[in-house]
Amino acid sequence: MFTLRLASSSLPLQYVGRRRIASRLLVLPNQATHPAQPRFCSTDKVEFPWRHQLNPPERILDNDDLSGMPNNFRARLVRRLVACRELNLAAYEAVPLPFGMKFTWERELAENFAIAFGFAIEELLMNVFGGRVQVDEKGVAIYGLAATTDTTDAESETDSESKDDYLASMFEKNILEKYESFARTVKENPERYQLKLSVRPLEWSVESLFIVPLLSRKAVEEKPHLKGGYQAIEREFASSKSYSKIKEMTYELADKRTVVADAAVSCMEVFQLVDSITGEVQGSEEEEEVVHIVRFELITETNKEDSSGSEGRKQGKWKIVDLDDALDGDVWW
Repeated sequence: MFTLRLASSSLPLQYVGRRRIASRLLVLPNQATHPAQPRFCSTDKVEFPWRHQLNPPERILDNDDLSGMPNNFRARLVRRLVACRELNLAAYEAVPLPFGMKFTWERELAENFAIAFGFAIEELLMNVFGGRVQVDEKGVAIYGLAATTDTTDAESETDSESKDDYLASMFEKNILEKYESFARTVKENPERYQLKLSVRPLEWSVESLFIVPLLSRKAVEEKPHLKGGYQAIEREFASSKSYSKIKEMTYELADKRTVVADAAVSCMEVFQLVDSITGEVQGSEEEEEVVHIVRFELITETNKEDSSGSEGRKQGKWKIVDLDDALDGDVWW
């Protein structure tokens, strides 16, 4: 088996165990056999937030990290350099290597992102839909999913709160709401939909890395007027070229920093959603190669208690804030 743990190292996620991630097969109740169907969009009544396509979103191909900053090689390199400093990495480790080679930190971070993606989807569908898990000797996890039911038992309520907290530690609430909305639809008529989802990650990479200085998502939620603050600064400078105005606007922002990363996870995947009433089908029973883009965020702050005497950056935990641009990157700065 593989495990995921947090450790006190330069990178918050550390991986212990096998390199390969086990596939995950997820099935809603009353699974039926359906012939392979071409992909097409389902009706508004069936909206499972899942992208099943070979190519990543167009912005990834265009090297657009949705930072709102200039999209050229030099600007992206500077953003990557600053982000690496937030992760307590040396400056030279931010420089891209030739011939597709990667520094160890980048390989490990990409792999940890892929593992976190697998665990997060597993927990999401198990807890939101009340799934059960079986793992055979080959490491294939099979889930029978059913809409969760309300309980009045105190212990069950405690367990539910614990699961909610665990999910909240993995997902930002906006992307989590996407799945909970679908779960509510299933709960109303659990026999209507059949879902097949088998995910087998094969390759992974870090596509972009940048920071939002002096600001965090929580600060924006507490002070809504800060939303869009950095993009407003960029627009102000482009129009006025006033450094004093930029300085004034910057001081209005908070005192923490946010690291934002996009990870690409290539998978062999089966995805099919069937509406048993209308007969509409989304996806196919055939296993196909797909790419998922998973956006993560991490909060950092000054580590004033560093025993070495140097003030490095204290890192929080990575959270998934968007999946395949379902929220257009969930930009809040």
